[in-house]
Amino acid sequence: MSLLNAGGENILIDTGPASRRGLRVGALTARGIERGDIDVVILSHLHWDHCQNTDLFTNARILVHPTELDCAHNPARGNTSAAWYAAEMLAKMKTEPVSDGDLVTEGVSVIATPGHTKGHLAVLLETGDEKTLVADQNAIPYVLPEPVEGPRRAKLRV
Repeated sequence: MSLLNAGGENILIDTGPASRRGLRVGALTARGIERGDIDVVILSHLHWDHCQNTDLFTNARILVHPTELDCAHNPARGNTSAAWYAAEMLAKMKTEPVSDGDLVTEGVSVIATPGHTKGHLAVLLETGDEKTLVADQNAIPYVLPEPVEGPRRAKLRV
């Protein structure tokens, strides 16, 4: 979970697993931020360990790649990483599909980095002359890819 403040908005990147629910809320509260203060949640992908706490942020716009949404609604046989709970949870929220290059708010955009999942997203923060990329799973060499060539292309972009 990463927290950004840009364009006057509080932006959360991923929400983590349900087992860390109290820690997530506590970390925000320690920074003077309540759950209702989060304006945008960007989900890098819909695996359980990245999105289970999304329902905590009922006021937020939930941004996710359309391929991830499709996989949640129509999971591949045997895929239990996202499947039913993600689709059910997101159906109750203000979910917006975002794709490569879409602007989230001033200085923040998403970059498609398929590899770990087909609809994986990274987040690019631009402030003045500086750029920071929150690359998540595609920056870690030991993560199992899908498809095999995806991580190589994503890492070249990063």
